[in-house]
Amino acid sequence: MKKIFMFIALFIFISSCTKNNNNSSKSVVALLPLTGNAAFFGQEEKKGIELAMQANITSINYDKIKVIFEDSKGDGSEAVKIINRNLSLGDPLAVISVMSSVGMAIKPIIEKNKIPLFIVGANPDLTNNTSYVFR
Repeated sequence: MKKIFMFIALFIFISSCTKNNNNSSKSVVALLPLTGNAAFFGQEEKKGIELAMQANITSINYDKIKVIFEDSKGDGSEAVKIINRNLSLGDPLAVISVMSSVGMAIKPIIEKNKIPLFIVGANPDLTNNTSYVFR
């Protein structure tokens, strides 16, 4: 239940960032381990995000927010490739992820591009010396 509230709060935050923009769609990258050993965690996070998107919150215009689900496979180097590819397509509003190893791998890219990262991870270093990583 706590995760559902976190995702609802995330989308309220993202919605407030898009209110003054033009009618173009904005993206959130959900960088999750959808396959491999950690797929259980990624699949549960995906369900939570989808549930938050279906929640009846009238203050959010979901037509302007697109969630791009990407499979990190729980691998930091794969996550870096995915983030770089998504950055080449345009600046996402935020990144959602799980696993400390993935978060530590993409943290420098997140910092450099000033994109908020919302991550479920155990490593306290994820949030050290950063204004963009939220755990």
